[in-house]
Amino acid sequence: MEKRFITFLKKIIKKLQENLGDEYQIEVKEMEGINNTVKHSLWLIHPDRDIHPCIHLDAYFEQYKLGTKINYMVQEILKRCKEDSSVKLSSISNFTSWENVKPHIYAKLIHTESNRGLLSKIPNRAYLDLSFVYYVRLESMVNEEYAVIQISNEHMEYWSVNEDMLYQVAWINTINPNEAVIKNIEDILNPVFSAKEFQNAEKGDGLQMYVLSNKYHINGAVQMCNHDLLRKAAKALEDDFWILPSSVHEVILLPVCQTDDCATGLAEIVREINDTQVELQEILSYHIYYYNRISEETIIAV
Repeated sequence: MEKRFITFLKKIIKKLQENLGDEYQIEVKEMEGINNTVKHSLWLIHPDRDIHPCIHLDAYFEQYKLGTKINYMVQEILKRCKEDSSVKLSSISNFTSWENVKPHIYAKLIHTESNRGLLSKIPNRAYLDLSFVYYVRLESMVNEEYAVIQISNEHMEYWSVNEDMLYQVAWINTINPNEAVIKNIEDILNPVFSAKEFQNAEKGDGLQMYVLSNKYHINGAVQMCNHDLLRKAAKALEDDFWILPSSVHEVILLPVCQTDDCATGLAEIVREINDTQVELQEILSYHIYYYNRISEETIIAV
């Protein structure tokens, strides 16, 4: 840890302890994140609770470097951790029960080669140059917020399940028709329409580019593996299309007829955007993909 981060951490812990009292034990954990990043989290542990608030410190540290006061951040943390917070960690009544947790398990995509270390610790399944990994989504009852628990090998052992069981459950939830959304990139400020309405969308005269994600626009790039959805998209566009990895959260669909088959040029654009505009932990891939509407297959184009 850099010296400035340690100073920040000590100040946060001191202020939180002053507000929470001795009932809480505060622990700092360093975890391996996506694409060889390191994430720092703060756990507020109460002996009478089974699930403990986990605060992701890196975003707060960025605020600290920009001049945000420690007292303000501590109040924000305390507000988020209140029992009446919008995201109810108790939304799964018994996290130890496989039957209870199944409806809350989803899949997401990460880059395989960039995450070898992480993939050795979590269940996964290969897809092209990517890997499916799994998480538990704890949704809010009052707004579109949710908390995430990454599923590890230890979780599998605890639930007495294997990766195939995880995949089957996660995939049913992930491809639910109410999950995926597509929006026209030209009409980015317009309301998002659901993927099941995509086949009825009228074509415009301009460039047809669509952003494909899930309803939260978080970990939504996995919808590029939704074969039924891609089939419907190809039918609506009446063309094969490129799939450009915008981030782990979304991909862009671009009809081939509008690009003069310029795969190399598109790959260069993806590389430049990844290197200059996407956070390291959110980069999905430097490859672009091609969906063939005849074979109904997705391949790595370049």
